[in-house]
Amino acid sequence: MPELPEVELTRRHLHEAMAGRVLASVRTSHPRTARHNRGGPTEVDSRLAGRRVLAVGRKGKFLAAPLDDD
Repeated sequence: MPELPEVELTRRHLHEAMAGRVLASVRTSHPRTARHNRGGPTEVDSRLAGRRVLAVGRKGKFLAAPLDDD
């Protein structure tokens, strides 16, 4: 498990690289990633493609990237 300073460093780098950008395409690499979503990985991929990343944040050691509502 990474230490908190490493998580924050990763968050900063991802925020610089991703905030404000549009997800051109999405590929779910493992079915468990979408296990709580109806339609499975294919549905998740299609719903995320074309959405804009607003920011990259964290809650403890978990990273989160809120998306626009389009």
